Amino acid sequence: MKKRLFYLFALIASMTIVSCGSDNKDDKKDETAGDYAGTYTGNNLDLNVGGVSMSDYSASISSAGVLTLTNVVPGDATMNVTLACTNGVLTGTGTASTGSVSVQGKVEDSKLTMTVDITMSNSLIGTWSPMPFTSDSDGNITSNPIYVTATPEDATVTFIGQQMSMSMMSGFIEAVVGAYAQQLLSVTFEADGFLTASYISMGGEIKTTDKGLVRYYVKGSMIYIIPNVSAMMTRATSIDDLLGMLNEITVNGLPLMFDTTSGLKVWVTKDMMLPYVKIIDETLLPMLPEENELVVMLKTVLPEFITILETATQFDMGIELKK
Repeated sequence: MKKRLFYLFALIASMTIVSCGSDNKDDKKDETAGDYAGTYTGNNLDLNVGGVSMSDYSASISSAGVLTLTNVVPGDATMNVTLACTNGVLTGTGTASTGSVSVQGKVEDSKLTMTVDITMSNSLIGTWSPMPFTSDSDGNITSNPIYVTATPEDATVTFIGQQMSMSMMSGFIEAVVGAYAQQLLSVTFEADGFLTASYISMGGEIKTTDKGLVRYYVKGSMIYIIPNVSAMMTRATSIDDLLGMLNEITVNGLPLMFDTTSGLKVWVTKDMMLPYVKIIDETLLPMLPEENELVVMLKTVLPEFITILETATQFDMGIELKK
């Protein structure tokens, strides 16, 4: 009898242990997203956005189960998503200023692993190619994807060390930049907010930029380009102005005007260019090796270009593309 009672108690104990050991399904049924409240950054955050692993971001979950993504969704400095929790899996959907967002993830060992899917809705989505660059038998340019509109056209300016009219300078820039633009094959604005480009390399190979290097978003008649600044050169002390501007671009994006009335036209105005050109001239160029021919040329041309921008009543520079 005692042996039977012993075996009975042993059986009950073993069943209890097995039941508690599988806490993971039964216990998690009663969990809520708020049970994972906390802030997740650095090694405690594994964030995948549109199939790309993203670093240098942060996410937090409130006790009410609301997920806050910081600078993860292009166009929204913060994005809130109310989470549901099913067997420890966190899911949720939300509406951003540029489209919709869905998330799925879990927290294990104080680390949040999450996939974020962004679906934008805008007129840019798709692949665009530059308009053709062509010239006649005399070498005169007949079509060019690059254009410059600068006024007053008859004003005299100094460019590349020579005096010329504003209209002549515009034509020179169009010809030079237009020739280089032939290396660009296409630009793709993806619905998940990533921007990629195909181009011909210096070695003649056709290449495509890695997804994740550049993101974008659209608001009104403006495109905002967000580069991956972590891949850029950063020096924390002597280039505070540059770092500040890079931080601004990382958060809010580099603004560009656009129009899709006939194809895609993207351009910048003098007021949009001037702050960035000044930073490059005053802060970035002094850091670069002077023996580099491009650096030597830029050190001559950029101060002239800044003066032109400051004195021009209008200076727009852009590119025209088609699907």
